[in-house]
Amino acid sequence: MIEIKNLTKAYGDKVIFKDFNLKIEDKKTLAILGGSGIGKTTLLKVMANLTDYHGEVTGIDKVSFVFAEDRLLAHKTVKENLLFVAPNATNIDELLSVSGLYEYKDAYPKTLSTGMARRVAILRAFVYQSDVLFMDEPFRSLDVSLKYKLMEFFKTLIVKDKKTTVFVTHDPDEAVTLADRIIIISDGGNIVYDEEVLDKDVAFKKIKEELIK
Repeated sequence: MIEIKNLTKAYGDKVIFKDFNLKIEDKKTLAILGGSGIGKTTLLKVMANLTDYHGEVTGIDKVSFVFAEDRLLAHKTVKENLLFVAPNATNIDELLSVSGLYEYKDAYPKTLSTGMARRVAILRAFVYQSDVLFMDEPFRSLDVSLKYKLMEFFKTLIVKDKKTTVFVTHDPDEAVTLADRIIIISDGGNIVYDEEVLDKDVAFKKIKEELIK
């Protein structure tokens, strides 16, 4: 279990989190929602140890991260990008087939469509042997059709390799479709909503009501 205890984080005089606490169950998917600048990405960076903070984070050893940008290595092919983070992996070709990318395994990132590049970025994070997967708005700036295709792809990976996953999104639909649990963060790092997704329609309605308060 991941546990954040008494997290305090500020940028200059702006306090993002103060004595913030959160527990995240293993092998579950948590979605974090909230307004822009509220600290969602900062929270991911704290858990991934990518920024300084005061407090304690336990239950995390190795992490993989899908950033808002794909960050693929331009000089390596699709398959080489995956092998770069998992040189001993034996299931690369299988994952490429599942993702519909096998015929592009020797292609370079600059030749890929937006959706293909995003799939490679998600695959690369999955193939790396980590305890936790962090994703920062993984479906941002995609058209509706492509977004839903990638969400289905992500769900396929989750079923295949159940990994503790925490992702940030602005979209309630993404949250209820992919997450086992959803939290909403407000100013000062206060959690104003924290529930498991038992009924997607009910959860969607509650989240929308909370976000427009």
